[in-house]
Amino acid sequence: MMFKIVLYLSILLFIISSCNMNTAKDKNAVHFTRTLDILRSKGDLTIVAFGDSVTAGFGVGKNFSDYLKERLNHMFPESKIRMINSGVYGESAGKGLLRIEKDVLRYNPDLVTINFGLNEIKLGITKKEFTMSIQSIIERIRKDTDSEIMLLTTNMTANDILSAHLIPINSALRDISKKMKLGCADVYAVWEDKVKSGVPPRSLLVDSVHPDETGHRLIAETIIERLGLTPKF
Repeated sequence: MMFKIVLYLSILLFIISSCNMNTAKDKNAVHFTRTLDILRSKGDLTIVAFGDSVTAGFGVGKNFSDYLKERLNHMFPESKIRMINSGVYGESAGKGLLRIEKDVLRYNPDLVTINFGLNEIKLGITKKEFTMSIQSIIERIRKDTDSEIMLLTTNMTANDILSAHLIPINSALRDISKKMKLGCADVYAVWEDKVKSGVPPRSLLVDSVHPDETGHRLIAETIIERLGLTPKF
């Protein structure tokens, strides 16, 4: 009898401990309260997808911003969702900063996704320079809008040189998200899981770098899940 009581108490303490751990994690998480409140109240939501050729949708008919809008429209049919795609081919975060007024701020967005990092190596941009540019983009958005911000790590590639370059780039993006307390959709980690499960990277790409439509759908699912919603299409 005494053994059963001790066992039950141990189980109860474990459950309480687990709940406390989950609560602590939730306190540290960045929640997209503004975005979700607008959607659930059937309001008008403006999203700007800001980035390079991946955001622009190189080589595909539908990119991740299209899939994101499609899914949100399905989940919240009474909300009016305006999706602005501000992706530019071949661009770095530093160049993106130069057009932020025209391509982001003037829309007074409720949510901005930021997706840079693939072009930095060919432009000779260091991790430190990249970090400074991303931080400056975030600071400008926070200064001039009330928008929530979501960083996206890059997709995986089938280019070995570029893949090696992406390790510090994505590490920088994760560090920035923690330092500046904003949400990060870890696209690279999701792609890594796909590859570990037997999906070759090239099957998600139109070339050695850019996602195909399946790859873009995977990015959109990652964003939706980071919002705290059901990601599957």
